[in-house]
Amino acid sequence: MNLDAIPVGPNPPWDINVVIEIP
Repeated sequence: MNLDAIPVGPNPPWDINVVIEIP
């Protein structure tokens, strides 16, 4: 799930994918 959301630390598991997608 590439949810282009805010790549913050304390976030749901999908946040990891977002962090990987942005950088």
